[in-house]
Amino acid sequence: MMFQKSPEKTQAAPCQACLRIRAFLIVSLGLIIAVPLLGEKIAPIAKLTPMNIALSIVGIGGLAFVARWVAWRRQQAHAPQDIEIPNKTDVENN
Repeated sequence: MMFQKSPEKTQAAPCQACLRIRAFLIVSLGLIIAVPLLGEKIAPIAKLTPMNIALSIVGIGGLAFVARWVAWRRQQAHAPQDIEIPNKTDVENN
């Protein structure tokens, strides 16, 4: 009986959920290690609440939206206006 060599396996990129879980675990592990080592120096982290983090995310997202919108409006203002608006006689002749 002869054994066949299996095809070489290719390494697929991990899914987004796996990447998020890994990042969460790394940050959590870092905090668990840092708290006993740093003691009172890490006390300002206690002020971080889920609401503060959520508000900062919404605030940064809002600022990014406004910045992108202003950039888009400036681009539209400086774009060449090659569009011809048909008048009534053009529409009737076609």
